[in-house]
Formats: sequence, structure tokens, C-alpha cells
Amino acid sequence: MDENVPSLDEPIEDAATERSRTSKVWVGLIAVLIVGGVLGGAQIWWSPWGAPAGPACAEDATHMGDHETSLCFSIPTDWVQVEGAKLDGSDYTSIVESDSGNAWVAVEPVPDAVTATETEDAARQMIATLVEVSPDAQGIRIESGPVEGQESTTAEFETTIVWFRVVVVDVDGSLVMMVGSTYTGEDGLREQVEQIQDSLSIA
Repeated sequence: MDENVPSLDEPIEDAATERSRTSKVWVGLIAVLIVGGVLGGAQIWWSPWGAPAGPACAEDATHMGDHETSLCFSIPTDWVQVEGAKLDGSDYTSIVESDSGNAWVAVEPVPDAVTATETEDAARQMIATLVEVSPDAQGIRIESGPVEGQESTTAEFETTIVWFRVVVVDVDGSLVMMVGSTYTGEDGLREQVEQIQDSLSIA
């Protein structure tokens, strides 16, 4: 046989080798895609749980977000956050007060002692606790209206000394609240408390 004529076995072996290499390349690519898909899916699934909880709202000198309640709100420029403060033994998670200290607003999940499952009942019970009246007292003023589509009730009560306004919001099945207060006759501060509560939004 002429040595310059290639053997018939050589192209067959080359083709088989090429197919083998191609198969390995495709298997490798598929494996990379599968692994990447699994990792990507795991990241998407895990990220909400691994990320620190907190409201997705602006937080600066005049905007606040409370991590426990998912409530966001605005405050006047002369109001300040009270760090680690406790009012009347309540476990408020965020507290702000006027520069004079004569008005304050605080938020927290509705306490376990409040057995209500509806926003109006919870608001009435909180007012009753704050001013020691019956939840059905005639002096309690009630107003209902949604906060960003979530059920909400505002309860208001005034004594000869102090004025309270409580807003209870049902955030995805959990009741949270914002309590505001000032002295009776402090109309300017009362208006500021109302403005803070009316600015409520949900993260």
C-alpha cells in the first residue's frame, strides 16, 4: 500500500475522538448551567430570609422606619428620636418627641394583653388602657380608613389634662399601632402628632 495514502482507520478514529470531545464539552456546559441555575435559585429563595429585616422606606432626619412593625412615617424637623426610651413601662420599638418634650409618638406591635383581632377593637382597648376608661366609653372618637390598602382604625380620646390618639393597622394579619399624645390645649403639637400619624405608610 502506498504510504502516502491515509489508512481508512484514521478518519474513523479522528471522528470518534472528535465526537467524544464534543460530548464532553456539552456535558460540561450542561453541568455548569445546572449548577448555576441551582445556585441562582437558592440565592433567590434564600435572600428574603438571609437579609436583615427592615422597612423599605426612606430613613433620615425627617423620615423614619420601624423594623418591628414595618411602619414608615415622617416627623417634623424639630422632632427627635428617643433612643431606648420607655414610656409608662410599654415596650415601644420607636419613639419620637417634640423639642419641648410635651408631645410624643411611639410605635409597637399591639401588646399581647390586647386580645382583639380587629383594628377597631384593638384601638378601643388601647385607649381604654391609656386613660383608664371603658373601651365603649362615649368620649372615644373612632375613624376607620385604610393605610395603603391595609385595614386601619384611629381612636381618639381627650381628658382635662391629656390627649391621646391611637392608630392600629393590620399589616398582613399582624396588628401594629402608633400612639400619639400631648397635653390638652397644645393645639399646635396636636396638629403635629396628627400629621405624623397621617403620614403612615407600610414597608
